[in-house]
Amino acid sequence: MADYNKNAVTKPLELEVTSKNFVQKLEGIASGIDLDFNDYQKQCVFNAIRTIDPMVKANGYSLAQFDQDNVILVLQQVAFLKLNPSANPRECYFIVRKNKDKQGNELAPILEFGIEGAGNDVILTEFGRDVKAVKSYIVYEGDEFTEGYMDGWDVILPKYKRTFKTNQPKMAVYLVKRKNDEIDVLYSTLDDVKKSLLAGAKQNGADDDLLREIEKVDVYTLLNDPKWLKRTIKKEYKTWNKETRKYETKQYESPLFNPSYTAPNSRDNMIERKLRNHATRKYPKNFNQTNVKTLYEETFEEEKIYKTREVIDPEQRIEIAQQEFDSESGSQELGKDVNKTPKKQVGEELIVEKETGEIIEQKVSEDEKPSFVEENETNVTLHEETEATVQTNDDEELPDFLK
Repeated sequence: MADYNKNAVTKPLELEVTSKNFVQKLEGIASGIDLDFNDYQKQCVFNAIRTIDPMVKANGYSLAQFDQDNVILVLQQVAFLKLNPSANPRECYFIVRKNKDKQGNELAPILEFGIEGAGNDVILTEFGRDVKAVKSYIVYEGDEFTEGYMDGWDVILPKYKRTFKTNQPKMAVYLVKRKNDEIDVLYSTLDDVKKSLLAGAKQNGADDDLLREIEKVDVYTLLNDPKWLKRTIKKEYKTWNKETRKYETKQYESPLFNPSYTAPNSRDNMIERKLRNHATRKYPKNFNQTNVKTLYEETFEEEKIYKTREVIDPEQRIEIAQQEFDSESGSQELGKDVNKTPKKQVGEELIVEKETGEIIEQKVSEDEKPSFVEENETNVTLHEETEATVQTNDDEELPDFLK
């Protein structure tokens, strides 16, 4: 008789119990705000937990270490937006990021949710105003494409023929058929993708002058030209000198763009995701509940960045960027097969007065002193945030060309 392996039984059972507990909590939330919570939505939640559990373990955590309100929020996004993590093509994804307090002590990690390409079609079909059917496609460089137009009351639809000359995406097109059989055409272009690049550059420390410079350059030049790929932003941090008993100011360099955009084997997938996200946001939606509308808008990365001034630990940038990079390409460790250009990298921690936004103290822990790492390892991501954030006025934060 084969040996009895207790863990082989208890681990799946524990996950099933955990899943049922979360589903019960979501049923209570749905009932409290008069929302439907059907069997398909429950299955989406079960699939989410089965997806999240191995992912958090791969990052050295367990679900029990996460703040339960955080996990519930993510599962609400899955359930109430009706997105299935097990669908193919993918409808949504998850990311883990570390979280620290002002003293640099590690807090409960944070789970984040994002809408994948196919998930946009689901959102449009489920929540789009008077939507009967949705069809979408990506136009690539070299394809034959004629834009549609309005001829009085008549809508002349775009014409498209895939030529397969390149795999370089340049436009997302959505055809939305309404219940009265009228058709709306939604477009997003590389200029929309540039909004995401600008938001990421702003998060990494780019000032308004640099943002205006970036705004004048086309997306593929930004993501292919070594002038921009190697562009870094100089930053300062303060460290306590025990001998002089004074703070000393030191500098380090932060890269400009997320590696999911700049790495050749993830760049095109990332651009396609952004094209689809931006195209579908433009169509009016009926969520019936403000709560669901808020859950949807929480997935808008660019808006979240402009609403808060985020304090970012560069080491977290690498870890989270690797997760998003793996999500897009899943093939290599960042920086391991690229040109190894020495570049300084430090870990920083800012202590911020939340009422005024004034930096009270900046310090670097002993294990986060400046070191040399490979160039791609210092890239950043839009998904990061530390404990200390300061609310700011959107219009004051936005440069003129983004208002």
